[in-house]
Amino acid sequence: MASGRKKQNSSMNGTMNSEIRNTSDLRKILTQTIEGVRAGTIQPSAANSIAGLSTKILQSARLDLDFMRFNRESGKKIENQTPEPLKLT
Repeated sequence: MASGRKKQNSSMNGTMNSEIRNTSDLRKILTQTIEGVRAGTIQPSAANSIAGLSTKILQSARLDLDFMRFNRESGKKIENQTPEPLKLT
């Protein structure tokens, strides 16, 4: 089992060290994750976690886009078009 864990960890290191700057980067990581599951080097549970976190990233990006669209359509001039982080309380 330890050798399987090392195999999985070494496979995920390349994926985990990738920076996500845009949707293309996110697609690349998701594709690598799928390939890792198919090859048996990434556990399905780890892939599921990556997919879930990716969904959260996309939801956050969608909120940013909605915020910018709302401000543009409302005619308000805002210096910084990036919203402040939302407080989730």
